[in-house]
Amino acid sequence: MDPANEQALIDLEILIAEASRSQAAGAGALSAAEVFRLFHAACSLRVNGRLIRGDRNIFAEANAIMCDWDAWPMPNIDAATWTTVLDYQLDEIMHAILLRDDFLKEGFPVIGAFFETLSRIIGVFHRYSHERGGGRDLVVVQRVAARSTDISEHIWKHRESLAGLWTPSIWPDPDTSRGAYILPLVCAYQHCVVQAGTPPEFSSLKLFLYLWVSCPDQWHPSTMDLAFEFHGRIICEGSEDLIAAYIQEAIMDTFGPDLFFQRVLHDLKQERISGRYRGSLIQALDVPGLHPLMLPYFPKYPCLDAVAASLEQYGHDPDPETRILVCRNTSYLVRNCIERCVLRHDLVDSIVNVEGSLLLAALTREIHLVVDDCSEFERQNRERLYHQIQMYTRTMKTKDRRSHVRTFVTQVKTNARTDWWPNLARLQASHYRAKNDRLLNLLLTGWSAFGQACGLEEEKERRRHRREGRTFCSWPACEYSMAKPSVKLSLCQACGEAQYCGRECQKKDWNQGGHKKRCGNRLKAV
Repeated sequence: MDPANEQALIDLEILIAEASRSQAAGAGALSAAEVFRLFHAACSLRVNGRLIRGDRNIFAEANAIMCDWDAWPMPNIDAATWTTVLDYQLDEIMHAILLRDDFLKEGFPVIGAFFETLSRIIGVFHRYSHERGGGRDLVVVQRVAARSTDISEHIWKHRESLAGLWTPSIWPDPDTSRGAYILPLVCAYQHCVVQAGTPPEFSSLKLFLYLWVSCPDQWHPSTMDLAFEFHGRIICEGSEDLIAAYIQEAIMDTFGPDLFFQRVLHDLKQERISGRYRGSLIQALDVPGLHPLMLPYFPKYPCLDAVAASLEQYGHDPDPETRILVCRNTSYLVRNCIERCVLRHDLVDSIVNVEGSLLLAALTREIHLVVDDCSEFERQNRERLYHQIQMYTRTMKTKDRRSHVRTFVTQVKTNARTDWWPNLARLQASHYRAKNDRLLNLLLTGWSAFGQACGLEEEKERRRHRREGRTFCSWPACEYSMAKPSVKLSLCQACGEAQYCGRECQKKDWNQGGHKKRCGNRLKAV
């Protein structure tokens, strides 16, 4: 080591000793100026080689101080200190360290802490680029976005050497690092890519999918939700070539489609996951699940059965976001399955068996969102629902004589006998209360036409349902909202329209289902 670097290392050791004494004395957290100065000094030396002094790893000590800084994850840094931090160009120095071959010689705890610190620093750059209106902060974000592919590919190249970072941990062993060190870094890069306005890139998302399959049950829910949102950006906004390349490299050439489907279905069965994650899993069965590269593997797994179970359980979830994501993404998946796996003109037989009951359940749940006036179910979703109903109406009138198509159409018409009239009645009641709602009128007209295409007549169905006792509980989440009730229903005494199988359903519809708004009167004792 040359004299200048030797002196710099001595100065760094002094800074570390002072920081350690300050913390031991209970003087509180280091200031932003102190901790960034110390870490910059360490990185400026480490970029030229390892910092080993006897049995001490000086860089590891500095890295630990930075990683464990009490002010994380969202420090408030004064303008003067932040200007100095920007001058340090820590992102460039840290990327240079990461790309060094000898970086892999650091122990996993050191590497993991370094990744964690890098993701936090990038996160602060991203945050300040929003809060302070761009400027130098945005330049850094753009610089990080430009490095995202190279850095991610480097980590990808050495993923076997770094496997200890994402092998399953045995809590509370502090030395067993986890993939949780990598996933926040993936999200940090993706944030910068979006903020910089650059096209979607998938190198870091390859890492995400690899980690997602490699070590289940080890992710913080919010981080998983965020990573899947970026994954969805590739799927929804990328070109056909980009999507195909992403699926080929991230799934087909890595862990394979079988593990992908197995992981999705495993997680869909879990109850303690967020609504956003559940919606993302259903979306993943659509894209990439139905992509031509993945489609041959789709029929091997009970994908639609799993989605039907999720729709049954969460299609009326009290959380509007969960409810909408499950219903909307199920609707997309069912539509695409029908178009690509049943109705496609070159098919001799269906690729995937889509039950008519699932189609009617998906339509019913979204109609309930409209009828319940769920504000989060936005206009574009209602328009999309209307166009889907039109598509299915045309399908019911098809002249296609292929056996699997006739079977599907027959199934839909059979299930429509159960579901069509109750939904029509709900739409009519909603339209009566909001006669100037153009979209609601379109949905009512479209649903009426769908029933006619299924061979159903409104007046006959109304009489039949009354005659057969097929008037349903008005609480949409009740099992008797779509099936013949086992008890006599009681009318709401306030409005005389809604009817319930019991007091609990009446209370829930009043408090959660929107009947309080629709009824217009105080709930009276039944």
